[in-house]
Amino acid sequence: MAVKWSLEGLPYREIQKVLKVSLGFISKCKNNFIESGIEGIKLSYQGSYGYLSKEEKEEIILWLREKSDCNLEELTIHIEEVYGVIYQSRQSDYLLLKLSKNRS
Repeated sequence: MAVKWSLEGLPYREIQKVLKVSLGFISKCKNNFIESGIEGIKLSYQGSYGYLSKEEKEEIILWLREKSDCNLEELTIHIEEVYGVIYQSRQSDYLLLKLSKNRS
């Protein structure tokens, strides 16, 4: 929208107010579009696999049960190192800890 509106002549300050983005962001996007077309403004973030399969969750639960004591940080590091998953929120880590204690 920033590019479209700027090309239509809407002042950057108005775009900034509506979209809540910086003036630099608007300028950068517009310049990228002018130089590279639509490819220049496509998001380059591809994401990651991000989620664990049911089997991987079970493996983690078993791993947690084998440990006498495991803190949240250790669990987070384990998931990242072994499975390459980094959660944005700790909610999934909390759930795995809870499941490892509730199920026998």
